[in-house]
Amino acid sequence: MTVNPPVDDRQLEHALLALDCDAWRALSSDRAADFFADVLTPHAIMVFPGTVLTKERALKEIDAAPPWAAFRIEDPHVVRFTERSAVITYRATAHREGQPEYVALMSSTYVENARAWKLALHQQTPIDTT
Repeated sequence: MTVNPPVDDRQLEHALLALDCDAWRALSSDRAADFFADVLTPHAIMVFPGTVLTKERALKEIDAAPPWAAFRIEDPHVVRFTERSAVITYRATAHREGQPEYVALMSSTYVENARAWKLALHQQTPIDTT
């Protein structure tokens, strides 16, 4: 997905939230690996509970994972580092069919590259809701 660099912080928050929502929608379908192959930078890192994945390994794991049945994003915040880099943080609640709900704090760090925002680092911290 190509998103022109936003002019102001509100546009930036809207653009990055839209990208992460698109990512969740892709993860809720059979097109997740294709989506992430396009949006991840070449040297992207994804930090999941218990592991750190390179782009290549993350794409394999994403492709093998069952789709999410539903997700919800709450309390998003964006911090701009430069005109071409920013992070979005939020609380995500999701579940897969027949599995318990997954609740985590998420952060996605994006860089603007060739007039599109690309994901350089994604990190998840699960929240114990029991």
